[in-house]
Amino acid sequence: MMALRLGDLGGCKTALRILGESIGLSSSGLGSEGVDGDSAEPAPTLGWSLAFPIASAPVDPLAGSANESCAVFMQQRCVDNTQARCDIYDPTVSDFVDQPDTLLRRALLFDRWYDLYGSPDGQTAERRLNQSLPKDASEEEWGQDEVFFGYDGLGDSAIWTGTALNALILRYLQTGTDADYQRMEDKVRVMLGFFDVTGMPGYVARHHYLEVPPGMPANTNHVLRSSDGVFNHVNHHKIQSPESIEVLPPAYTEGIGDGDGDTVVGTPRWSGAPTIDQMNGPMVAFPLAYG
Repeated sequence: MMALRLGDLGGCKTALRILGESIGLSSSGLGSEGVDGDSAEPAPTLGWSLAFPIASAPVDPLAGSANESCAVFMQQRCVDNTQARCDIYDPTVSDFVDQPDTLLRRALLFDRWYDLYGSPDGQTAERRLNQSLPKDASEEEWGQDEVFFGYDGLGDSAIWTGTALNALILRYLQTGTDADYQRMEDKVRVMLGFFDVTGMPGYVARHHYLEVPPGMPANTNHVLRSSDGVFNHVNHHKIQSPESIEVLPPAYTEGIGDGDGDTVVGTPRWSGAPTIDQMNGPMVAFPLAYG
């Protein structure tokens, strides 16, 4: 898990718990038919066991302590006039450890980069740059707005947002912290928004975006599409009553800066014609989120 560290900054490793039950077959024998027509073993009867709830809500190990949980690795903010950074915390020893496991650190960096750079308005997307950078470029280099071009891969955002939600759920089940619960809940709401924007019960959008005039500057916080006719085809639709959809950002209805000090009000849209794989994202994640 992670908590806010005040003063000296470092990290540590945390323990994991194995949760959940597996569903298996009640019998393993396979029937066969002899060449002379005599029946051999009978066909197996498949039996299923229902494991519900799928997992139990964990206890927050930081509850009642002076430590505050956090969700984004290495993110810094000011707490009571003291600089604090989100670091890995081990509740079994009630301390931060300065030598985190290498693989754990890589996983938390992946989560950090996804949260900060690969999920505009919660939708999973691929970040494109406007120039080539060396393979060893730092986050400070590739993460700056000046090298951002736009987002790609949104045609599959529904499935990969659902996949990300699975990861967020499993992380919460391991840590039990309030910050990871809120991170998970926020993504559940984002995933529900893929259905809300279509206005049709059970029909999932591939993604949603704000249609803006040509020439608008790139925006790292939202998915923008230029209204040059390319996206105005049969599978792209206006979002009806966007102000009533909780998950949509204020920019969809209040407008967005054009880079010259003015505000441009765009048109919120959603991309449709989802293939069955798009449903895999929410349909795998929702049972775990609600079960």
